[in-house]
Amino acid sequence: MPHPREPCECESPGTFYSGVSGVIAAMEKGRLAPGVAVERCDSCQRFPSDAAALAKLRELGFADDEIADARTFSVHCYAVVRIKFPGIVAGDAKSAARQVLDRFDWDVHGAGAEYADDITELLVDFDSDAGFSSSCRFSSDLEEINA
Repeated sequence: MPHPREPCECESPGTFYSGVSGVIAAMEKGRLAPGVAVERCDSCQRFPSDAAALAKLRELGFADDEIADARTFSVHCYAVVRIKFPGIVAGDAKSAARQVLDRFDWDVHGAGAEYADDITELLVDFDSDAGFSSSCRFSSDLEEINA
């Protein structure tokens, strides 16, 4: 007699329980809540991607037209990091800064990076746009940045 498998986390009732194995999404009254993200469960990996998980909700009729027309995006968050270089010997502040720029190597110094509590911008690529002609940029206040 086969052993029953242990249920995955995505199958346990909670805030992001969709009722569909392998799909993580907030639901309201049995339908996808407006404006929420749909993700595949990374633990059980029943779907190859977030887009495939969304497609399953569409197929089952759990998504409204607003979500059914949704596209996928790759969002690049440009966050500022701080790396301290103590004890730089120089004649003035600009020379000290130049020394650090001249010898900076992300592979060597990046391990000491700390998040500086600042996001400078977000770059949003449309996943279906291979040429990136529709990409757009936003400030951390979500104001569009026109180049």
